[in-house]
Parts: sequence; structure tokens; C-alpha cells
Amino acid sequence: MIAILGLLRKVPIWAWLALAAAGVIGWQHIEIGHYKAKAAAFVTETASLEAAQYVSLSTIETQRVALKQWADKYKADMENGAVFTKQAVQFAADQQHANQSSQQKLRVIYETFPSVKAWAAARSAPVAVVDRMRDNANAH
Repeated sequence: MIAILGLLRKVPIWAWLALAAAGVIGWQHIEIGHYKAKAAAFVTETASLEAAQYVSLSTIETQRVALKQWADKYKADMENGAVFTKQAVQFAADQQHANQSSQQKLRVIYETFPSVKAWAAARSAPVAVVDRMRDNANAH
């Protein structure tokens, strides 16, 4: 062992420095290769993330267009619904008014003609009258 130490002392300092420099340079090459591999992985990952982002943005745009179409249709449907609702309410009011008018006319007839009131109170009306009333009801 002492012989080896003595032999190592005889090696000039520049050889030790060259050996140390070679070691540092070798280590740097290993690290550079490692970082190049990392950089390549990052480039690949960035490309895949950009592709995913493109797909996501495309999907978002498609959904935005679909939602806009749905909202426009919903707005039109609501406007149509409001028109039909207004018409239905008006029709119901008209029918209510017609019903009240008919009831008022019947009251006047019943008060004016007691025989009509008695006939209306009877359990059964004559068949001819019932048929005529049914025909009038179906005509509307």
C-alpha cells in the first residue's frame, strides 16, 4: 500500500488536474444527456398538451354554438308560448263571458215564463227537444 502511495506521489500535478478535468467533463456530458432527454420529454408533453388544448377549445366552441342555438330556440318557444297562453286566456275569458250571458238569459226566461221554469225543472225533457239540443250542440 505504501508503494502505491509513493507511486501516486510521483505522478505530476498536471496529470491529476487533467484527470479531475476529464472527470468533470464526463460528468457534465452525463448531465447534459440527462437534461436533453428531459427537454425532449417536455417538448413532447407540450405538443400533446397543445393538441389537447386544441381539442378542448374546439369542443367548447361546439358546445357554445349548440347552447346558443338552444337558447335562441328556447326564446322563440317562450315567445310562442306567451302568444298561445294569451290566446288561451282570452278564449277562456270569452267562454266564461258567454256562459254568464247564457245563464243570465236563462234566468230572465225562467222569470218571465214560469212554464219554462217548470219544464226545465222536470226530470226528463221531451225526446224531440233533447235531440234538437244535441244537434245544436254538435253543430258548434
